[in-house]
Amino acid sequence: MSVIKKLRIQIIAVIVLVQMILVAGILLTVDYCLARHEIVRSRHYLETIAENGGIPPLPDGRVHKGNFVSKKPWLAIGSDDSFFPLQISVDKDEMRNFFSVKITPDGVIGDVIKNYSFDLMPSDISKFVGKVLAECRARGGGCYPGKTVEGTFDGILFYMKVNDDGSRIISAMNRRVEIMMLYYLVRFSVVVFVASMVVATVFAFFLSGFVIRPTRVAFEKQKAFIADAGHELKTPIAVIGANLDVLAPDMPGNRWLSYIREENERMSHLVKNLLYLAKDDAGRNKINFAEFDFTDAVRNSVLPFESTVFEEKKRLELGIREGLRFVGDEQQIKQVVVILVDNAVKNSEEGSTVRISAVAEKDKIILRVFNTGHGIKSEDLDKIFRRFYRSDSSRARKTGGYGLGLAIARTIAAVHKGTLTVDSKFGEWAEFTLTLPMKKGRKKSFFGK
Repeated sequence: MSVIKKLRIQIIAVIVLVQMILVAGILLTVDYCLARHEIVRSRHYLETIAENGGIPPLPDGRVHKGNFVSKKPWLAIGSDDSFFPLQISVDKDEMRNFFSVKITPDGVIGDVIKNYSFDLMPSDISKFVGKVLAECRARGGGCYPGKTVEGTFDGILFYMKVNDDGSRIISAMNRRVEIMMLYYLVRFSVVVFVASMVVATVFAFFLSGFVIRPTRVAFEKQKAFIADAGHELKTPIAVIGANLDVLAPDMPGNRWLSYIREENERMSHLVKNLLYLAKDDAGRNKINFAEFDFTDAVRNSVLPFESTVFEEKKRLELGIREGLRFVGDEQQIKQVVVILVDNAVKNSEEGSTVRISAVAEKDKIILRVFNTGHGIKSEDLDKIFRRFYRSDSSRARKTGGYGLGLAIARTIAAVHKGTLTVDSKFGEWAEFTLTLPMKKGRKKSFFGK
């Protein structure tokens, strides 16, 4: 995935995340406030009824008979315990399906006041009262004078008050319709939330394209510059190399010519790597997918290092499974193996072990390149695949590194839908793992990833 695509995805993710938090916050706040308002309003009304002896008060606070004024005006919605930001005046007729029950001190149901329609039979009311009394006893302490109990049974909100003489008043209200409306409100909120996320995603998609346009232009110019500079450098490098070949017979053993040749070869290698990365960024790398013998490819790539390992008194171990076959670009896979083995040899001391293994696990080929020696610092494990990054610049210069090899190796792994990871213990060992899927790919040349 290119840098531009990653940047665009990040912008889209940020926009959608902000939209999600904002919309979710608004919807949750509204739903909570409405639900809380409904609960507080109903509970307050039932409390007022219980305090008024089971009789609902008029909107101005008076009961139907007499001039009793309730201790709490039942229209005081918006108080501190309601969590609703506005004072809302509610018509008393909205409190429908109400009834209250007066219970004598010995537990016998006395009067049943039903000023509004309620679809409960006397037997149902008796069962409901039994549940309320059982709930009172279950909460501990018994039904002593001054105790109040409130709750909900099957969508019926109740409030019970125990008077000083031991009698009890239970007020109840059917709030099933209101609960169902709140349920529908929650469902509607979910639909609004999902719809807003879809709109936000579409909006973010088009907005991100506009936002990253300057970045894309600058990035394209940078890639074009690298590619053009690389092509321009190839000519003088080739000319220098040709002149060195001409001068070498006339100046045998000249150390200055040796220095020039060495640096010219380094520059040629650097330009080659830069051109590869520039073409990869532009999607113009030519990739030839075909089935090949993975086992032979790895062995042929490791073979040139045997003499170097022997001269530096190191130990080379191979554990490559026979008969491994893979569909991909053979030359690029060999290049990855060369990069990893060269890295292992250069970063190991005399007497160290370099071990290359390749096995098939399920539907994947796993190549591991292990070496004892310097290892990699934990803070550098995520950085060594960056272009031009070198954890030890002085050593990299000594071994001829530019910090591009591992970047190229990971790029090739990504082109083949694989991964390249590293694990290490600093000062002791390092191991690179190349994982490639064993799936049949396209067997024709194409440009791009």
